[in-house]
Amino acid sequence: MTSCSAEGDSWLQRVLAESPQRVPGRRHSAPTSIYTTPSAQRPPLRTRTPSVKNSSRQGTPMQRREGKTTTPRSWAERRSGGLLGKENDPFTAKLRLREEAFEKTIQEWVAWREQEMESLRKLETDLKRQAERMLRKEISLIAREEKLKRREASLTLREAALQEKALQQEHRERNHQTVEKMESRGRLQYMENEIQQLRNIVTSIQQNRVAVESSSSPPQQQQEYSVKRNLHRSRTTSTNASSKSGNIVSKDKQQSRYRNACTSMLYRSGK
Repeated sequence: MTSCSAEGDSWLQRVLAESPQRVPGRRHSAPTSIYTTPSAQRPPLRTRTPSVKNSSRQGTPMQRREGKTTTPRSWAERRSGGLLGKENDPFTAKLRLREEAFEKTIQEWVAWREQEMESLRKLETDLKRQAERMLRKEISLIAREEKLKRREASLTLREAALQEKALQQEHRERNHQTVEKMESRGRLQYMENEIQQLRNIVTSIQQNRVAVESSSSPPQQQQEYSVKRNLHRSRTTSTNASSKSGNIVSKDKQQSRYRNACTSMLYRSGK
């Protein structure tokens, strides 16, 4: 403290000595020093010189009261009770225990950190696998959707083809039904014509029979004449009826039918 105050006093005195003195009559400059007297006439600065007793806070209060001073001790020395660095040093033991506990906590933290990193790596691999699985599923779904679209297009084409086929079948059935109706109508007309012809033949035979019985000519010749005439009539009527009904029948078949019919009728009438 004394050396610092002395140095400060000398520095202040030097500064005051080097500063210019105030000239009376001038207003432009303020006083550069707290003293108006010259530095040589100034009294020395008062410095406090502490006593030896209060200058240092060393030792115990008893030692300070007695005026005995000791060398300053560190905080570790004061905590250890003067046993720092010895075998029975409790402070060193505590420090060692603290260091061991700190190292243990550091090791535990490192192990926990490694475990966390391992779990994070596993989680990352799991997420990658899930992403790959989802990507494969998405690709399979897209392929399935395209397959379904193709199948739907093929089904629509098949349905259109089946509808067209059904329409064609319906047209065929209608045409077949119309043809069958026309054929059945033609057959009915043909059968009606034949029945009418047979009725005409029967009536003509009966008329010829009556005429033959009533006439004086021999019955055999008149009967043959009437049969020929009826045959000629039946031929002409049958050809006209067949041409009207639209059925084409061969002439030989018609002649054979009419002959058989006439012979059967003659046989019945003769009986």
